[in-house]
Amino acid sequence: MPLKTDNPKNPPSGSKVKITYHLNGKVASKTSYNNDKRHGMKIEWRDNGVKQYEEMWSHGEEHGLITGCNENGKKKWEDMWNHGKRHGIFTWQDEDGKRRQEVYHIQGKLSARIGWDSQGNVAEVVLPKPNKESKTKYKPRHKSKNIPSSK
Repeated sequence: MPLKTDNPKNPPSGSKVKITYHLNGKVASKTSYNNDKRHGMKIEWRDNGVKQYEEMWSHGEEHGLITGCNENGKKKWEDMWNHGKRHGIFTWQDEDGKRRQEVYHIQGKLSARIGWDSQGNVAEVVLPKPNKESKTKYKPRHKSKNIPSSK
């Protein structure tokens, strides 16, 4: 929980960086602003100084790569955004760095999700149901849970 900020009552205007601190005095977050909107990098740290996540912003919208870290600061997940909408691949890995899930979005809409078990075998494939306007028919390629490994 942050103790103080560099400007707690008024959000920064122009090109500035807002810094918050943990109760122990360590930096909790640094957020770039331009004209009162998040713009650029935002980074947050745990109270022990280990990075928690990084976000990219453009004119007040999430835009670019967002990365989350585990308690040791090792990358646990990453997500791509395009002007406030998920766009691209969200990936999540376990503590050993093994890929566990990928979720694909196109301009904020889910296009597919794939999950792996702890041995690296595909355990789940999810495709969205087509809407009435869609000409694409989504059919899973595999109906069995015995899908070949992603190794």
